Amino acid sequence: MNNLYRKIVKTRKPHECFACNRTFKKGSEMERQVNVDGGEIYQLYSCKTCQILMSEFSELFLYEGIFEYGCIPKSYEDEENPEELLKNLRSKN
Repeated sequence: MNNLYRKIVKTRKPHECFACNRTFKKGSEMERQVNVDGGEIYQLYSCKTCQILMSEFSELFLYEGIFEYGCIPKSYEDEENPEELLKNLRSKN
């Protein structure tokens, strides 16, 4: 997978965060990525909290060197949402 484009955008319609699967309303700030994999071009959106989680704690969410769709919910069981997960992970460090 190669990243072609990466930018923080204000969304023009609702988008789902690929990492946490939550839907964010129009006008939300999200990171937009355009990637190519095996000749297929696709785009992903990620919310601010998931961007931080994947950056600061990438080792928890990587599977065979990539972030999979829905990787954040798979990683928290006691926490109710990614914001709580981030708070708890930071408090442990």
